[in-house]
Amino acid sequence: MNHVISKEDTVQMFRRRWTAPLILILVCVFAFAFAYAERSSIKDALRPILMQIYARAKSIYANQVYRDASFASIWSQGTAAHADVSHLDRLAQLPIQTPWKVWSPKTPATSPSTIGKTYYVDGKTGSDSNSGLSLSKAFATTQHAADVVQAGDTVLIAAGIYHSTIRMINGASGEPGKPITFGSYGNGPVIIDGSPIVTGWRQISGSVWEARINFKPIAVVINAVPLKPSLDGAIGVTPNSGLWYATPSSLRVDFGRTTPAKADIVIPSTQNETVVYFYNKDYLIFNGLTVRGSGAGGI
Repeated sequence: MNHVISKEDTVQMFRRRWTAPLILILVCVFAFAFAYAERSSIKDALRPILMQIYARAKSIYANQVYRDASFASIWSQGTAAHADVSHLDRLAQLPIQTPWKVWSPKTPATSPSTIGKTYYVDGKTGSDSNSGLSLSKAFATTQHAADVVQAGDTVLIAAGIYHSTIRMINGASGEPGKPITFGSYGNGPVIIDGSPIVTGWRQISGSVWEARINFKPIAVVINAVPLKPSLDGAIGVTPNSGLWYATPSSLRVDFGRTTPAKADIVIPSTQNETVVYFYNKDYLIFNGLTVRGSGAGGI
């Protein structure tokens, strides 16, 4: 039986045949833009768009182009069986992937030492008077562990936020084949924060709070969102403005939808402790740790 392909069939055939390739070209364009974007905010904005375009392309390619039996029959002058969709089925089952490495929030677990001692740090239940040789006898601070480790030792740090340091100025150094390792225990994110703990917040108006300080902030980050400094002084820090302002003795911050008691607060300053610092030390390994709020030198 002969089929007459109408103008409408031709337009539909073109749309179905070329929509997916055009969308895949868009994927490539976004991929290059994503790969060369230097600001994380740009990458965060592009990632969901890229994923949606890619998913849509696969859907069109698998479900519209070859799965429409009547269209396949018209196009091939035969039956739908002539359309080989096996490779498309495999494509539709593939997970969405990108050609670059994507950060994962999963915290890697560090293995205990096989050539030295393994020390444990737990800021919630530990004590620096403990032996540190088991999780139940863990140290409380990362700095105490840094003071006692020797070549070949490993320090496993339990999940939590540590207002502490890993300063290896007077401590031991690793050796060839016997590195000193500081790593996450594996039960959640390990954050070592050099910024001071600010207390005594008092509410000024709505979401605006103020506290006494004895250092000079260079930034204020609330729940991983950096605020902007007020150019109009303290009066410019109003509810939901997203601003902060500091004098030599006070810090005023707009906390938005949260409060000082609930917020994760990071205040970088050149006067802060340098969180990770080592000089003339070799063979040191740091695995699965997040460092923030550090001072002027080191990490």
